[in-house]
Formats: sequence, C-alpha cells, structure tokens
Amino acid sequence: MHNYRRAFDFVPVVGGKAVWDDDKTWAKCGALAESVGLEWGGRWTGFVDKPHCQDTGGLTIAQYKAGMQP
Repeated sequence: MHNYRRAFDFVPVVGGKAVWDDDKTWAKCGALAESVGLEWGGRWTGFVDKPHCQDTGGLTIAQYKAGMQP
C-alpha cells in the first residue's frame, strides 16, 4: 500500500527516544490509529508489522495494480 500512498510506517517517541519494544506503547498507538479508521499492522497474523498503518480505501493491492482508485 505504500506504493499507492495509502500506508505509512511510524515509531512512537517517548522522552526523545524511539520506542521499539514496548508492547503497551504500541497497543496505545495501534488503538489510536484504529480509532480514526486506519488498519494497524500490529493486528495482523503471520507477519505482525507494528509500525505500519494503512487505509486501503476498500481496495486490494491487485485492484490498485489494475489502476482502480477508491
């Protein structure tokens, strides 16, 4: 979804330092992302991608590749 400008990656910063390994902080960030309608990669199974958020616009990657837009 990054290629279609529908996704971004982030890292929480606490006290001026990136927080990569605090599950509680990631859960708060994920809940915030989901509260505004984003899909959070921290909920994925198989490949959990906590820094990732996306809004697919209801389309699949295959549909984007075919030129469709939301």
